[in-house]
Amino acid sequence: MNDDIAYSFCKNIELVDKYRYYYSHRNRVSLFERQNLSKMVDSNLREYDRVLWARVQGESEEIVKSPKQSESNNNYFFAAFISYLLCVMVFATFARVYFFPGAVFIGFISILGFLIFLLALVFKIAVPRWKWSFRKIFKLRNLVQELINNAIEFFREEGLDPENYPLALNFNDYNGLKQIKEEKKVLSKNYIFYLDLNVTNTSKFIEEEISEEKVHRAALRFFIKALIMGALFIVVIFSLVILLHRYGILKL
Repeated sequence: MNDDIAYSFCKNIELVDKYRYYYSHRNRVSLFERQNLSKMVDSNLREYDRVLWARVQGESEEIVKSPKQSESNNNYFFAAFISYLLCVMVFATFARVYFFPGAVFIGFISILGFLIFLLALVFKIAVPRWKWSFRKIFKLRNLVQELINNAIEFFREEGLDPENYPLALNFNDYNGLKQIKEEKKVLSKNYIFYLDLNVTNTSKFIEEEISEEKVHRAALRFFIKALIMGALFIVVIFSLVILLHRYGILKL
């Protein structure tokens, strides 16, 4: 029975770590993969800590729900971004063919206004969604850490050797683990760990309250990164248009 609970701890630690990876890389995980994840819950942990197991079970049920509203919001944001890009390209073509100073000024003001509108749309729709995602990621990290802390206590009580129960995780920022090796994949990497039974005061590793300031900073960093990527995308498109025009492939 002790082996069953020990293996259950390891499976649930790996599972919640995968949930965290899913929320961190949402577009890389299909609905089919999400449904498979939700079926991987090992219920032997329920015999040791029913409340902790119920929280893992709750995350499993939540992960397969279809966030229709958030997907719709993301579609609105994407449509606005594409519209902005097309507006810029149409204006550039118009200014190139019919170079009227008044039209250029009006076009510039229109594009600037649309850019401001797009930024406002991002803050109203996308940023709250990103904040929710980061809050969820921090919560899942805490749950993984709590599972690790409880596993360490269980292994100590039962005198189990952690080397018989290796952990394959997607993240390496947890406490109470000894990293053995790193396995690189095409788009990701796994870290192989053992529980560190010599760690002290494991309770301090859990962030009891996830501050809104931390969530806001994470969402803001993501927003700035998205803006930079969008700007680079526009620069690449225009550079391609200029090159095609210079070599006579594209006539403007």
